[in-house]
Amino acid sequence: MQISRIRVPEPTLGLDLVGSPPTVRASRIGEVAQGFWLQLIGEWGSDGPRPGQQVTLPLERLLSRMAWLRAACTRYNVKIRWQDELRALIEQTHSQRRLLQGSLANPEPLEAGEVQNRLAHSRFTRELRPFQVRDLGQLLSIANGANFSVPGAGKTTVAYAVYEAERAAGRVQQMLVVAPLSAFDAWQSEVSVCFAESEQPVVAPFVESVPQGAEVVIVNYHRLGNRYEALSRWVNERPTLVLLDEAHRMKRGWDGAFGSACLNIAFHAARRDILTGTPAPQSPQDLVALMDYLWPGQARRILPEDALSSPPPPDSGAQIAAAISPLFVRTRKSELGLQKPIMSVVQVELGPLQGQIYEALRDRYVGSLRVN
Repeated sequence: MQISRIRVPEPTLGLDLVGSPPTVRASRIGEVAQGFWLQLIGEWGSDGPRPGQQVTLPLERLLSRMAWLRAACTRYNVKIRWQDELRALIEQTHSQRRLLQGSLANPEPLEAGEVQNRLAHSRFTRELRPFQVRDLGQLLSIANGANFSVPGAGKTTVAYAVYEAERAAGRVQQMLVVAPLSAFDAWQSEVSVCFAESEQPVVAPFVESVPQGAEVVIVNYHRLGNRYEALSRWVNERPTLVLLDEAHRMKRGWDGAFGSACLNIAFHAARRDILTGTPAPQSPQDLVALMDYLWPGQARRILPEDALSSPPPPDSGAQIAAAISPLFVRTRKSELGLQKPIMSVVQVELGPLQGQIYEALRDRYVGSLRVN
C-alpha cells in the first residue's frame, strides 16, 4: 500500500494588485512563520477581512517598505510570488529611480539650438519667448518635470511644446490633462495657436467616457477619482503624458481623494509633468505629494529631511530649492517684461440692487470699523 504525500507549498508571500484604484493584497501561502507575518502586519497594517491570512495596503506603502521586505524574506526564508502587473510596476519604479539619480547628479539642460531641433519637424509652430525656450530645454532634459512659473509665463504653451517634442521623439502618443474646470478653456483655446491649423491634435473634455478620437483629454480632479478605471484604461492603451495643472490641489497626497487618484495614475504614465505657480502654498511638506507624483515613491529621497520638519526651519525654502533645482523650472514675474501697472479710480453709480446691498452692509457694520 502506497502512502501519497501531500506537498506543502513553500513559505510564500503572494502580492497582487486588486481593485480600482489599485491596492496591494498580501497573501500568506504555505507555512509562513508567524513571526514574519506579525512583523509584516506591524509594517503594513492589518486592513482586510482576514488579517491572519491576507492584508491589503496602499501601493505607496509597499514601495516605501521594500528594503524591509527584502530583509525580512531573507531572514525567515519566505519567497515572494509577484503578480505580473505588480512586478512590472516595481521594475518601472526602479527604472525611474535610476533616471532620477542621473537627473540629480548630472543636470544637462538642452541648449536653445537643441530645443529648436526637437521641434523642427513637429506640429508645434508657435514662436517661443527666450525664457520659454530655456524652460523647455530643462524640461526635455529630464524624464518628468515641474513648471513652477508665475501666471502669465505661458505654462500651457510650454506644456504643449513638451508634449509635442516627446511625441515626435516617439516617447508618448497622447496626453491626459488633469485640471480644474476653470483651466479647461485655456487648454482648448491654446491648441489653435500652438499647432499648425491642419495638424492640431483633437482636445476634448472627459464627461462620462473618453471622447472618441481625442488625442488630448482634459478631466477635472474630482472626476479623475470617480472615473479612475476608464481613464487609467485609456492611459494604458498607448504611451501617455499625464499632466497635472494647478497641481497643488493634490498636495494632501495619499491622504486625500484627489491626491490618491493622481498618485495611482502616475504609475501608468509614460511621462509625468506638473504645472503650478504655488507648489507649496502652506508648508514645504506640500511638495512631498508633488515629488511622489513625478517620481513615485521617491519624495523622501529627494527632499531634505530637515526641511520637512514641523515647524520648518527658516532656511527650508533654500534647502528644498537646492535639492530639487534640476527637476523644475520657474520663470519669475520680473522676466516677463511687464510694464508697471497704472492705478486709477473710476466712480460709477450703484444700481438699485447694488445700492440695497451697500446700505445693508453699511447699516450692519456702522460703528464697528475705524476709517481714517
